[in-house]
Amino acid sequence: MSFTASTRHLAAVAAVAASAALGATVPAPADAGVYTAYHCRTPTGAAASVTDWVAVKRTTLNQIVNSCPSGGPLSMRLRPNVVHPPYDSVRIHVHAPAYTDIRAYSIYRSVRLGSRYNFWRFEYGRSDPVETCHTTGSSCSSLGSHSTPFGSSNLVRASNRSGITGLALHLTCGEDDTKNTSCVATSPAAELEMHRSEVTIFDGHPPRIEGTPTGSLVDPATALTGVHSAWVAASDLGGGVYKALVEIDGEVVSSAVLDDNGGKCVEPFTTVAPCRPSTAGAVSLDTAQLADGPHLLRLLVTDATGTNIGEWGPLRINTANNTCNPSPRIGGARLTAAFRVKGKPKGKRKRARTRSRSTVTVGYDRKLRLRGRLVRDGNAIPGARVCIASRAARSGASLRGHGWLTTDAEGRFSTRLPGGPSRSVYAVHRVAGGAIVDRLRVRVKARLSLKPSRKRLRNGGRVVLSGRLARGPIPSGGVLVQLQARRSTGWQTFGTARTDRRGRYELGYRFSRTTGVQRYQMRALVASQSTYPYATGASKPIALTVSGW
Repeated sequence: MSFTASTRHLAAVAAVAASAALGATVPAPADAGVYTAYHCRTPTGAAASVTDWVAVKRTTLNQIVNSCPSGGPLSMRLRPNVVHPPYDSVRIHVHAPAYTDIRAYSIYRSVRLGSRYNFWRFEYGRSDPVETCHTTGSSCSSLGSHSTPFGSSNLVRASNRSGITGLALHLTCGEDDTKNTSCVATSPAAELEMHRSEVTIFDGHPPRIEGTPTGSLVDPATALTGVHSAWVAASDLGGGVYKALVEIDGEVVSSAVLDDNGGKCVEPFTTVAPCRPSTAGAVSLDTAQLADGPHLLRLLVTDATGTNIGEWGPLRINTANNTCNPSPRIGGARLTAAFRVKGKPKGKRKRARTRSRSTVTVGYDRKLRLRGRLVRDGNAIPGARVCIASRAARSGASLRGHGWLTTDAEGRFSTRLPGGPSRSVYAVHRVAGGAIVDRLRVRVKARLSLKPSRKRLRNGGRVVLSGRLARGPIPSGGVLVQLQARRSTGWQTFGTARTDRRGRYELGYRFSRTTGVQRYQMRALVASQSTYPYATGASKPIALTVSGW
């Protein structure tokens, strides 16, 4: 480990002074919050970083050794058995981040000194040292014990501090009244071992959420089911942005570290500035833990104190986990479903076979039998709830539930579906975080009637063809109906009409080219249309007799 002198603290103080001189706005302190950084050892005894403790060596005769990763101390010493020049020194010091100060600390340290060597402990913000040891005058040659690192004699602590911006531990050669006398070679000369430190930082500035959070969790137009997330950007003065929290109806129900800063922004903190001052990240919520219906959501962010909070919201959201919602789809189990339909007899068979199909085309108002099974890793899931829902095949159609089923001992279920329009049918098994789903498709042929105003007429005569669609929903713009006549080459469209909101239509047609007596077959046809949830269907043909001149 290498150590270099640090100017970070002085630069931060200068920046604050410059801001004040320029009239810049610095956020006013809010309710106090504190956090603690551990060095060399965490409370559980695990090794911790000491990069906050920056070393300054006056000459190359001084040594710094970091043994914390291997279970030892952070050591500094003036090299023994050499002559040290006047006021030779070595020190380690730690500074609070900008906009913060140190409110309390504890340090396990042990010191050994030779003749004319000294130890000093300073609190930056106070002019006098808070602890000294001198071999001359006070005859202090040691503090604590190297052999019992965490013994009570090694512990120094302070609390209820204010305005303390840093701490320093010094070893020096010489005395205050002897500024030009070298220190003789001796063993030890001066050595200090720091076995652990805990520095409690006061941070009075709350973090701030930047801009508007994004993501499905903050989409008020969506009924939320399963897990949803929000992306949050935030900034902070002091210890940095720590966690994002989701608050529902006044209670925090979910949280996440926005950015662990390479492992530093995780408790217990092992640096005085553990989290990034500006970052962004995601926080998720499993909405299945909430009752279905409306809720008030707020997003919060905390800094390293965990008590200083920035907020966004409230926003009204809606959850719908206990409805028959097929979204979002997740894995973990397998649900299969199919329609049981009879085919046409083939060959000499008198009875048609019943087949399972996932897509069927049926006539209007045809009821369908649906069967399915729910398994996990090939094993049946008995007693599970499965709901059946459908969505009509038109733009903007809503999901319609058809009830709940319970799987039997073999994981099977079945039901009969009523007739309806062309639609997607869902078999849904809701689980935490989403749904296990199988989707089926039903194509239903449109049904409509056709009636002429008269069945016999002469060439030059006019007939009114009218009819009605059997069922809606009918779009506001009506449904396009084609009127067709049979030709030798097939059905040919000779006119079009549009229904009203009740599905009624009519078209007048005048015959002008008929010679002799002709018998015309006519029909009405509705082709598949995006606004009308039915497949192409045609009326029964009608016959018109037209006499020519």
